[in-house]
Amino acid sequence: MARVQLHEWHAKRAKMGPFCGYEMPLWYGGALKEHMTVREAAGVFDISHMGELVLTGPQALPFMNMLVTSDLARMPVDRAKYTCMCNERGGLKDDIVVYRTGEEDVLLLVNAVNKDKIDAWIRALLTTAESMGADVPGYCDATAEHALFAVQGPRALDIADDLGLTVPEKMFAITRGEVNGVELIVSHTGYTGEDGYELIIPSTTPYHPDPEMRGTGAEAMAVWDGVWASGEPVGMAPIGLFARDTLRLEAGFILYGNEAWEKQVPLATVDDITPLECGLGFLVSPKKELYIGRDALHERARNMERTLVNLRLTDRGIPRPHCRVFAGDTDVGEVTSGTMSPLIKQGIALALVHPDHAEEGGRLEVEVRGKRLAAEVVPKPFYDPSRYGRTRERT
Repeated sequence: MARVQLHEWHAKRAKMGPFCGYEMPLWYGGALKEHMTVREAAGVFDISHMGELVLTGPQALPFMNMLVTSDLARMPVDRAKYTCMCNERGGLKDDIVVYRTGEEDVLLLVNAVNKDKIDAWIRALLTTAESMGADVPGYCDATAEHALFAVQGPRALDIADDLGLTVPEKMFAITRGEVNGVELIVSHTGYTGEDGYELIIPSTTPYHPDPEMRGTGAEAMAVWDGVWASGEPVGMAPIGLFARDTLRLEAGFILYGNEAWEKQVPLATVDDITPLECGLGFLVSPKKELYIGRDALHERARNMERTLVNLRLTDRGIPRPHCRVFAGDTDVGEVTSGTMSPLIKQGIALALVHPDHAEEGGRLEVEVRGKRLAAEVVPKPFYDPSRYGRTRERT
């Protein structure tokens, strides 16, 4: 099982468990406490298990533009874009963040569960293009050469100020900075609904698969120590994967493997989900004419039979993945993610339902352990955005 660079630090303090081929911290002081720490102060996440793939050269951005649903043609340097990769059927291969880190440099941040799949797919496309005489960009899987930390919560920007880091005012923009002598990239993004940023740190790892590339992980540890020194006085805590999941669910964000997938079940039946079905239609540029899966995606948009909704239970209970959703006596869909919201103290869920039953304010029922529980279709986020999250009113 793979390990992140700060494995020993986490293992001394956290309950560890397997996740996407890595041994990762699941929780430290308890998932509920960690969840509320992020909502009320700040949390730091080690997300170095996520895939980081690098394209270089004059063709880096044009090549990448052929693979995603958003239009990257005019994307400026030092900007990032959340977007989707589709297969030839219009199914979602992955939802990713594309960073343009230089005139001829592109960094892809991909879901850990999809890293090997996306890496193999890009390599195959490059090989095919090169065999046909096309100019292709340089490419490498740089996951093991980076550490990646996320700082999230209402005090996150205070921590950045104390560190001397500049967080871009615009979302999905990047700047450069330095912590404890280590140069890094600061990216204004997040996966909790709160304001915050990610720190992308070039750092050789003691667990690198190539023995010649193994290092001490000193750069990652130096940055972590700096963040910790600035964050602890304002109540920051390390956060595990359990709280990361409940935070993203409260914000209404999808998780690949739950709300989105690319698979065939059974072998003869294609059951890919498209970006339009799983709530990522806003990442599909309607006027973009050329990218993998475009025609199939637009064709499938004409006859959608499922769409993602947010459900808040009005009866007591906790919805879980695969619970069936009903409108009267009609089975109209399935829960993809569900939990008890630590913040609003109600059961909440994301669910794929027939579009006829997706209107906000609609009343549905979720079957939990054989009992039908009343639920309402609500907008995201599940919490009051004037009191919590990035758009909260500052006092």
